[in-house]
Amino acid sequence: MFSRANWQQQRSKFMTVLIMIVDSLHDKEHIEAMLKGAIHAHMHHPISDEHYDLMVEAILSTFPEILENQWTEDVEIAWRTALEDIMSILKKHSKG
Repeated sequence: MFSRANWQQQRSKFMTVLIMIVDSLHDKEHIEAMLKGAIHAHMHHPISDEHYDLMVEAILSTFPEILENQWTEDVEIAWRTALEDIMSILKKHSKG
């Protein structure tokens, strides 16, 4: 899917979206609208439900390295819940 991708650009886009989501956690309608835009931008890529599930695990696997002793069970549960909610929205809207 990303064989010709500019990884620095992809990383920057991903972090921008992640920050916007965190800043908007209180406003699910805003998050859903933002995610619909992301889905539209990726419509030409075949993304399966499994890809979304793998994304959750990939993101969660990096946080302990970054957060070190700030990574607690409660923090993991909060992030897992938020990411699974986000992926649920993506799955729903990617099916049309």
